[in-house]
Amino acid sequence: MGLFKSKRGGGPKTAEGKIAVTNNALKTGSYSSRAILPGESEEDFKQLQDQFIKDFLPKNVAESLIVHQLSSLTWKILRLQKLEDAHVLRALHQPIGEGDLYRENLKLPYEYISLIQDLSPYDDHFFSQNQSYLEYLRRFDGGYGISKDEFYEMPKIHLELYEELVRMASEYTKTDKIIDVAPESLIRLKYTTPEGGSIAFVHHAFVALQKHCEDLVYIHRHLGHIRSAVTNIKEKRLLEALKDQGIMRAHEDLQRSFYKALNELRRHQTWRQGTIELGPGV
Repeated sequence: MGLFKSKRGGGPKTAEGKIAVTNNALKTGSYSSRAILPGESEEDFKQLQDQFIKDFLPKNVAESLIVHQLSSLTWKILRLQKLEDAHVLRALHQPIGEGDLYRENLKLPYEYISLIQDLSPYDDHFFSQNQSYLEYLRRFDGGYGISKDEFYEMPKIHLELYEELVRMASEYTKTDKIIDVAPESLIRLKYTTPEGGSIAFVHHAFVALQKHCEDLVYIHRHLGHIRSAVTNIKEKRLLEALKDQGIMRAHEDLQRSFYKALNELRRHQTWRQGTIELGPGV
């Protein structure tokens, strides 16, 4: 006999008590710190654990540990799927460069590369509107032929075009946010040329806007070939991303571990259900 009695209670003695403690360990997240990474939701992980407990109803410590292992493996599989999705999206959203287009036998001038990164806005309405803007801008010879009265009417005739001009002015003057700029304010704004000269900002903006609209006309003219090349580039990137051996191996390892644990749990439950429990006095 020991000289001193342990102050520890020794834990629950009955089978029901042991099961309750085991399930409490799962529900309170005693193991969650090993499964949850920074930025992940502990609440979501606990909900997953609770669902596994409800589905498999572990009756002893061994079964509870296997159920915990299953929930942790499932959490890691879900995490890996998110990482895989992010990996694929990153590959698909990488900027398309001249080299990518060259490999698809498409030679596109460098100044047009930025216009093909997102082809989703390009439809008949978009190009029809662009043509309308271009015809309007060409009327004024780079802004030099526009009168004050005509410029004051611009927000009423082509509001989106005027808003783009305002955005350019805000960017040039390094204004933090786009504000409602009256036409008379834009007329007074001066632009410093690379040579050090000074011209009206409106003239600079009209030239830049007209060039942009003309570039879009070029894109429209070659849109079929561009779409085909971009589609091929993204399909090849997708295939390369899906071939990532590291992700595939990790996924396969987790799947094998999951089904191994699941089979072990089934064997435990089959053994327990097949065991004859003798009642009192038998």
